[in-house]
Amino acid sequence: MAEVNLENVEKRFGETWAVAGIDLTVHDQEFVILVGPSGCGKTTTLRMIAGLEDVSAGDIRIGGRSVVNLPPRKMAGEVSEGMLFDIGYADGIVPALAVPEVAVPNGARAG
Repeated sequence: MAEVNLENVEKRFGETWAVAGIDLTVHDQEFVILVGPSGCGKTTTLRMIAGLEDVSAGDIRIGGRSVVNLPPRKMAGEVSEGMLFDIGYADGIVPALAVPEVAVPNGARAG
């Protein structure tokens, strides 16, 4: 893995803003979860990092190398990212929890 840097990354669909100027650094070996309401840009951000969605503005660097102009096929050698989509919140399969109620991987509680 390598460090991933998003610098003022934006995504627009026509006149609609999906992601408005996100800055994020994920260090090598870090585990990151994007949390937010439906439609706030979580999946769009992950799709831009993976090269599945074009970036409207800003830069995404993986291991110090800009990847915003690489086609998805070339991204396969750059990104070892996993994506997990929302599961069951809308269907009531998983009860909605506030952030402090969500368990973190080591068994401790967030908050």
